[in-house]
Amino acid sequence: MTISDLGALGSFLASIAVFITLVYLARQVRQGNILHRMQSRESLMNQDVLTLQLQLADPDITKSFYKEAPSEDELIKLYLFLTLFLRQREWEWLLHRDGVFPKELYQTYLEVFPLFFGTERTRKWWNSMGKTAINPDFSAEIDNLLKDRPLTPYWSTLEQLTKTR
Repeated sequence: MTISDLGALGSFLASIAVFITLVYLARQVRQGNILHRMQSRESLMNQDVLTLQLQLADPDITKSFYKEAPSEDELIKLYLFLTLFLRQREWEWLLHRDGVFPKELYQTYLEVFPLFFGTERTRKWWNSMGKTAINPDFSAEIDNLLKDRPLTPYWSTLEQLTKTR
């Protein structure tokens, strides 16, 4: 075997090593992407749990959706809660826009907007203050979602259920 044969063999082995390295790196990137998506979805779930925990810890927040004449403190809690809700959903929108959050899952998360902004009080807050607290493109998307949606009976039904225990 000549030196040029050894050089050719070395080049061949080096190209195989490069190929194996590229396959390994592609696999690592793929696994990293899967892990990133899982962490993002876990974060989304944690945000939803936080929203529910806030409502559980302070039932006045939920009552403020339907209560006839909430106090000033109750309204402040409700409006801060809605601002928190908006910021959480804006983050989901950013993930969706960047391709991390699949469209089908994102669409299900959007369906909470007509519920949370389904009373005269919360719809008025959205139109006067809420939409100014988030990205204008996201705000326009929510406006489009809400424009043909009637107010929801969810909160009045909840109120009735709590009275007939």
